[in-house]
Amino acid sequence: MKKTLLLVCLGMFMANITFSQMSFSGNKLKKSAFDLTEKKANFNEDNSLTTKVVITDEDNDMMKKRRKKGGHRGGGSGDYSNSIKVNPLSMIFGTFSGMYERKISDNISLGLSAGFVSRSTGIASIMEYTYSGFTLAPECRYYFSEAIQGWYGSAFFTFSSITEKMTVTGQDDLKNTITVIGGGVVAGHQWIWGGFTLDVYAGIGYTSMSVSYDSSYDPNQVLGASGLSFSGVLPALGTAVGYSF
Repeated sequence: MKKTLLLVCLGMFMANITFSQMSFSGNKLKKSAFDLTEKKANFNEDNSLTTKVVITDEDNDMMKKRRKKGGHRGGGSGDYSNSIKVNPLSMIFGTFSGMYERKISDNISLGLSAGFVSRSTGIASIMEYTYSGFTLAPECRYYFSEAIQGWYGSAFFTFSSITEKMTVTGQDDLKNTITVIGGGVVAGHQWIWGGFTLDVYAGIGYTSMSVSYDSSYDPNQVLGASGLSFSGVLPALGTAVGYSF
């Protein structure tokens, strides 16, 4: 009997220890679950805090620019500051004309166009007519949206110097220099598609053209350059293609 009672007491004692261990383990599991929940809450709080710190007004502006640049194919605003273009129509007349444009503020850019001409024609071996020279045209543009895309108004100044020469067999060379000074205003639109650039503009300009003759030149001779002097208002039209970056 005593032996049976001792075994019962021992069994109850072992059961109590096991229950205590299970309770302790359960508390540990509960505490671990609480810790995990607490860490998750802190993680979420850190994310929220980090988001508030990282996404500033400057970052928002940058992300807007990237979205517009990457997602708009029709010439919307993008992160472009430089543009190099050429005038394809000028090549028809034997002139190479190129332009570099640089953004200097949100709405303003400065540009410089340079043109070079060198051309000659002849009639058999009797006469040869050549002309060569250069043109420079600084320009300031104001874009109604962010430069360097969209609609703009521009003011420009031009300076050109061209030397004409006619060589006739058996006669002295006939030579004169044409100087052109002018300026004007134009309105235009510039499109950029992934770097490819198209620029179209139209306006008016004032031009003053004068001719200086070689000392041996007779204005009544066949060159006829005496009629080239001119001053007045002329249309200013053009187009250019190139690449922006």
